[in-house]
Amino acid sequence: KRVAKLPLIRGLVVLYETLIVGSRWLVRSAGLQAADDDVELGKGCIASMLLTTLGRWIRLFFLWPLFVAPVTPQGQSDFLQHLVEGVVRVALFIGYLLVISRASDVRRVFEYHGAEHKVISCFEAGEPLEPERAQRFSRLHPRCGTSFLLVVMVVAIFVFAPIGLPAWYWLLASRILGIPLIAGISYEVIK
Repeated sequence: KRVAKLPLIRGLVVLYETLIVGSRWLVRSAGLQAADDDVELGKGCIASMLLTTLGRWIRLFFLWPLFVAPVTPQGQSDFLQHLVEGVVRVALFIGYLLVISRASDVRRVFEYHGAEHKVISCFEAGEPLEPERAQRFSRLHPRCGTSFLLVVMVVAIFVFAPIGLPAWYWLLASRILGIPLIAGISYEVIK
């Protein structure tokens, strides 16, 4: 328990817990939806979905920008290279959010998510949980998972910059192995 409260480590713990809790609620929601169809998702199916989703997220937002962003000859401006890679990563993420928000179901989820932020802020301010009171608060919240992901992408620029531009296989390994460190630093930045 003490280790889980150490700086950098606590960010990993929160990320892990968020993934697990979020996955459980998504599965519960899917289970309720599928109850009419008599479909039940087993633990293996859930684990497979989570790993597949995580793998695709890493490929899209951490590996793909690495290959799209080369702009400078080897060794001339490593920071510029990482900056362009980071800008590509953030642009992909924002573009992804914009594209999926065009679906009416997803747009509705985003609206509920913003309303949740208002209620959480109202609760944290000690106000009564009434619609009129909650309406006064912002739909943005500092501990929002989406905001966290955006911070992760910006922090990644500065974590990867000192690595320079080694051989492609070291770059790939750094992008994958660096995620826990970046998550920990991002959590500390937000905290």
